Amino acid sequence: MKLGIGTVQFGLPYGIANAGAICTDNELNSILMLAHSNHLKIIDTAPGYGNAERRLGKSGLTSNFNIVSKIEHLEDDDEAAMKRQGIELIERSIVELCVQRLYGVICHDPKALVTEDGFKTLAVLEHIKAKNMCKKIGVSIYEVEDVSRIIRQGGIDLVQLPLNLFDQRFLTSGALAVLKANGIEIHIRSAFLQGLLLMPLDKVKIKKPEAYQAMLRLHQFSDDVNLTPLELSMHFIQSIAEVDHIIVGATNTRQLQEIITAMETDIASLDYGHLSVNELAIIDPRKW
Repeated sequence: MKLGIGTVQFGLPYGIANAGAICTDNELNSILMLAHSNHLKIIDTAPGYGNAERRLGKSGLTSNFNIVSKIEHLEDDDEAAMKRQGIELIERSIVELCVQRLYGVICHDPKALVTEDGFKTLAVLEHIKAKNMCKKIGVSIYEVEDVSRIIRQGGIDLVQLPLNLFDQRFLTSGALAVLKANGIEIHIRSAFLQGLLLMPLDKVKIKKPEAYQAMLRLHQFSDDVNLTPLELSMHFIQSIAEVDHIIVGATNTRQLQEIITAMETDIASLDYGHLSVNELAIIDPRKW
């Protein structure tokens, strides 16, 4: 299954639709067991997600998954010092997660790979990979323009990027096809736009009024095709051949089961282009 588990909710209250909830230890374990029983393979985490990595490690279930963690931009004039710092960070993640190695290590900051120091950051990632501490190295990107930059620079195995019913930039621009043509694994984040796509209209009016008209179009389309926004969200991304994994967050097993069920719903081909939104104030949570 293309689904993977995002873990920011395991350590931090996250998302516009999240009422400050961080899942309990029992729920965390149940989520991982449900994921494993449904053949989900990827866990996406980071040291910056509060104590998520430590909680994952304490579950005793991490060996069932391929885990992707992250490093921030490493700022240092000395490349050797940066490599030592990078190794120390990943060693700490490996220990906390109770695994032998990571599936992937990605840099959280795409600009870190295109500055002068960024070339050193790529060297750090390559050093981590050469030490057999991970299988793949990559970067989390935000803009379509980032794709051409990382292709020119080379060395990247994995890219994480936003894609959802409203934010279709990487699909319509052809950037996904370019990444796949270069043998890069694609992980999708923000499938629900931090939960906005699943919010009731009355709550959208209060929490994100500028998105109300776009959400109204989504709900009208949802009614027309007799499918929920969740089913539409999952089908849209799942139907894109270039996508390898869709990273979703859940604070309880009910939420995860609903997502899995939506993924398994048999849906005929649909045109989602009319739901696309261009306003960055709506589709880019960094501007919220």
